[in-house]
Amino acid sequence: MGEEENQGHLVLTRKIGECAIVTVGGVETEIHVLSIEGKKVRLGFTAPLEVHIKRAELSERNDGD
Repeated sequence: MGEEENQGHLVLTRKIGECAIVTVGGVETEIHVLSIEGKKVRLGFTAPLEVHIKRAELSERNDGD
């Protein structure tokens, strides 16, 4: 929980086909907007295999283990 205190939020507006790049420790991860249907947004991620990407609700569920 202590880590969250030092985190901020960046809000970006992206259109279908556009992307954002996140760099952590010199490793880049591209986040692509693939489609938008109603309230659902499909994202695609391009990252090295050693970068683990998972949905937040799955991460929270496994924190109790």
